[in-house]
Amino acid sequence: MFSTLINFLADFIKKICYTSFSEKLSGMMPREDLKYKLNKLEDEHRGLDGQIARLIVIPVHDQVAVQRLKKRKLQLKDEIRKIQVKLIPDIIA
Repeated sequence: MFSTLINFLADFIKKICYTSFSEKLSGMMPREDLKYKLNKLEDEHRGLDGQIARLIVIPVHDQVAVQRLKKRKLQLKDEIRKIQVKLIPDIIA
């Protein structure tokens, strides 16, 4: 069991290091990876809409939680925009 945990952590660390190293090396992720990441971020962004809406409906809702969700939503929007810019070819050359 202990060796399984170590193997899992080693694989996880390799994936993180490889991804960040390969992004630095190439300057950008492969197009398919960018599209996948974009879809995941858009799904999370839409999910936050629902969470915020559900919290706001409650008469005495947690203002801090709502602000955190809105902040995360803005962060996601920024990340989504950066990926969209990478995916859109530069037409003006």
